[in-house]
Amino acid sequence: MRYYCLIQCALLWILTITVSQAANGHLPAKALLPNLTFSWLDDKSAFLAGDVATIKVKLLQSLFSGKMVDLSQHSMAFSVSVNGKKGNSSFISGICSNTEGDPTGWNITFIPIMAGDFGLVIEEIHLGIVDSSLHFSVTPGHIYPSGCTASWLGYNAVLAGTKASILVLPIDAFGNNLEKGVPGPSDQYFNLSVSYENGLSVHLGDFKYQGWKPHTFF
Repeated sequence: MRYYCLIQCALLWILTITVSQAANGHLPAKALLPNLTFSWLDDKSAFLAGDVATIKVKLLQSLFSGKMVDLSQHSMAFSVSVNGKKGNSSFISGICSNTEGDPTGWNITFIPIMAGDFGLVIEEIHLGIVDSSLHFSVTPGHIYPSGCTASWLGYNAVLAGTKASILVLPIDAFGNNLEKGVPGPSDQYFNLSVSYENGLSVHLGDFKYQGWKPHTFF
C-alpha cells in the first residue's frame, strides 16, 4: 500500500506541473514537435510496376496545446525503407518528398519496380518520427518487348508442313515476369519473320497466337 501511495503522489505531482506549465504558456518540449500521420493518396495501395505511388503527409494538432506546431522551427527530411532497405533499391526507385509550402499538400512519392507484397517504414530523420503502418502490393507492369526472351518449344528442327512452337517469356520493363491475368499481349502483338542464311525471306503459313498456357506459350 505504501508503494501505491508513492506512485499515486508522483503521478499527481507530474500532472500538476504539466497543467501549471500549460497555464503559464510553458508547454512540455513534446508539445513543440509536429504531430504527423501518413496514408496512401485516395487509399490506393495496389500498383503496377512503374506507377507513381503517393503517400500523404498530414499535420495534426498538438496533443498538448490543441494547436498546429509552428513548422518554421523545423526542417523536415523523410526517409523511406521497404523490406529493410532504405532509399532507392531493387524494390522502389525515384523517392521524392515534397514538404514545401502549405502542409496540406505535403507528400512522399516513389516508383515501385518489383512485384510482390511489401511493408514500408517512413522516418523523419531530424525528429525521430517513425511510422511502419503502411503496406502495398505491386503487380508486373505492361509487357516490354525488348526484355522478353524467346526459345524453341521442343526441337528447332522440324519437317516442312509441321507445326513449330516458340516459347516467349513475357517481362515488364523492370524484369518482372508477367503472369496470367496481368494485361499482356493480344493476338495482334507479335510479328514473326524468317529468312534463309543468304537473307532471302521464307514464307510462313498459319502463324497464330496461342494465348496464355501454363508456361506462357505463343
